[in-house]
Amino acid sequence: MGKYHLYKNYESAHKSDVKAVVELTNNFVATSSRDGLIKVWDTKSDENITIYHDKGTINMATGNTIENFLNSLCFDETNQLIFVGANDGSIKGFPAFEPNNVEPLVIMKSHKKNVCSLTFANDFSNSSLNYICSSSWDGTAIIWEDYQVKYHLKSTDGYTIWDVKVIDKDTFITCSASRSICLWKKDKIFKSIDLAHDDVIRAIDVNLDTKEFVTCGNDNMVKLWDLETLQLKKVFRGHTNFVYNVKFTKRDSNTLISCGEDRSCIVWDIEHDEARDVILTPSISVWCLESISNGDIAIGSSDGSLRLFSTNAARIASESEISEYSQDLKGSAISSSTIDEKDIMAYDTISKPGNKDGQVVMVKNPHNGILEAYQYEMVAELWNKVGDVVSGDSGKEKNKKVEFEGKLYDFVFDVALEDDAPSLKLPFNVNENVYNAAEKFILKNNLNLDHREQIANFILNSTSGHNISAEPTTTNSSGVSKKAKLLPMNAAYLTLDHFKKDVLIKGIFKVNEDEASKLDENILAQFDNALSNPASNVSFLFTVSEFIKDNWDSKTLAFDILRIISPYLPSSENVKDYIWAGFSSENWNVKMMTVRALVNVFDNKEWGLMLMGDIEIYENLLNVIDIPSESQRSTFKNFNNYILAISTLCLNYSILVTRHEKYELLHVLSDSVNMKFGKEPAFVENEEAAYRLLIAFGNLSTVEQSLKQFAKSISWIKRVKELHGHLKRFDDVLKELV
Repeated sequence: MGKYHLYKNYESAHKSDVKAVVELTNNFVATSSRDGLIKVWDTKSDENITIYHDKGTINMATGNTIENFLNSLCFDETNQLIFVGANDGSIKGFPAFEPNNVEPLVIMKSHKKNVCSLTFANDFSNSSLNYICSSSWDGTAIIWEDYQVKYHLKSTDGYTIWDVKVIDKDTFITCSASRSICLWKKDKIFKSIDLAHDDVIRAIDVNLDTKEFVTCGNDNMVKLWDLETLQLKKVFRGHTNFVYNVKFTKRDSNTLISCGEDRSCIVWDIEHDEARDVILTPSISVWCLESISNGDIAIGSSDGSLRLFSTNAARIASESEISEYSQDLKGSAISSSTIDEKDIMAYDTISKPGNKDGQVVMVKNPHNGILEAYQYEMVAELWNKVGDVVSGDSGKEKNKKVEFEGKLYDFVFDVALEDDAPSLKLPFNVNENVYNAAEKFILKNNLNLDHREQIANFILNSTSGHNISAEPTTTNSSGVSKKAKLLPMNAAYLTLDHFKKDVLIKGIFKVNEDEASKLDENILAQFDNALSNPASNVSFLFTVSEFIKDNWDSKTLAFDILRIISPYLPSSENVKDYIWAGFSSENWNVKMMTVRALVNVFDNKEWGLMLMGDIEIYENLLNVIDIPSESQRSTFKNFNNYILAISTLCLNYSILVTRHEKYELLHVLSDSVNMKFGKEPAFVENEEAAYRLLIAFGNLSTVEQSLKQFAKSISWIKRVKELHGHLKRFDDVLKELV
């Protein structure tokens, strides 16, 4: 088999991540995406049709729309139907080649959460038998026959079952977030491998001809197993981050393909235990792949693209397309978080022959100090540059900039203002004024404005060689420009997401000892890794959070975990249940964590603003938040943190009003600020809580002039002025208000 080359590059095939791709027939492939679309692509004519657009679910009580993400696909060859699994737990079937379907022909609804995998199987001695296999975040897998539940496989630990495959008509194999592999006879487990990987197992595939199966996971590993003995046969190391999918190729039992968070698809030679080819993309993640019957590979990525690669000389992109794609690779960025320092090679490595075709190395350019990635081409005996390694969370598609919180920046710095303090992310574009950037950073991270000069100098020192605007603006006492109005202050939503990992882990272990329903030791062992990167371990952490909420007497940790992962949850499903459970609790720490979680929900790019703008939420939420009595405060050590969380919630709501013109919640919020929280002396006496409440009021006053007119006579604002008016930041706001 030769080296894979680009065949088709359907850039921006979808508006969001392509989460599933499946081969149909006669050069057609289907894709589904987080944008709610199913598309079918004719790879010969390059035409595509939209099979279905899921526009979300309407909340009949509020009229708001809850988005649905389409995360899995399979193709029913017998009936020529495409089946799609969504984050609401539904599975729907549509005619594969009919565009713009309004309603599905088939609906299968037994899962309670996201359907993360779908497989069609009909390779049995009884050719009339057709199965659709699904697995879900709800901890179950279902075998469907004739679109009805035949077997319901339920994990004993409640962990997400990430994938399920058929061995024969009554035997199935699953992999899960608990790092286990299970063999099922009908709906009962009869064999299992515990701790088969060091982290979550994301996918599994079976080769019945060779009696082998393969798995991949968040430990960066691909593993080959004996299907009969369940013994590990081989481990394939080459990915540098999470591996999301793995498959045996359809034309060659000796070849595996896998893809993952390191923006690559790797072709593995099973016999020789090595990577035969490494296909790199200018995306952050390669979410899904499909082995095409003609030997090609199709992959779907986080940049919304569908790409096909081939070894067939007749199926190759034009020279200009290949050249453009090569330039995209060179101009793309690789996240430094995926690179271990020990993997950085000497720069002269690229002046010598590589060890194998497709080898990728990281070297530091001695002229500019930038880490660069190169891939070796054996035939040409040449190292080709395939990207720069950048600091920050990840590189953005086709751009040398760094993506942070959904936006692109020239730099994303790690800043620690004190020796023992955790690092904070400081995004910066070279066309910004350093002082303005410093102010935004301070406000977002709740820092003292006295750090403004220190941060501005840090940016200047870290961007030497760039033409940076460093003229201090004409400022008042707080360092904010006099020429520009301070209000509305809505540059960014505030978050309360900092936590001490060691303290949280210690707390979980301690409480677990006292609870009747205990977390398994294997689960506890995963916490360190999961909390090191909550964004990539949302499923695991959410599952544990639900277990604690539903089974433990002490529920604070459940809501603390929710607080940490709320910006990353892919769906708002069950969040309302958490909210009302939290506020109905008699434990003030649970109430506090619930408010903190809601503060962080504003930072969820997928559904956060939609949920917080739901009238059912904000009208009831601001009403049910209560304040401890004087006697209760004496035993509630986190009282000040609680009122700070409430004032931050009000501030974020005021940003939602001013930035997104959500005026319908203005009066509900202003009444809460003035009549409920502002009248409580504890808010006024706590400097930071008072400031955030004042900013919330100030933001609202920019769209409701009557608030500004009466600001001078509002008693709590008068008291804030008396207590804190001498402070620089309060003085700035008060000057605009009164």
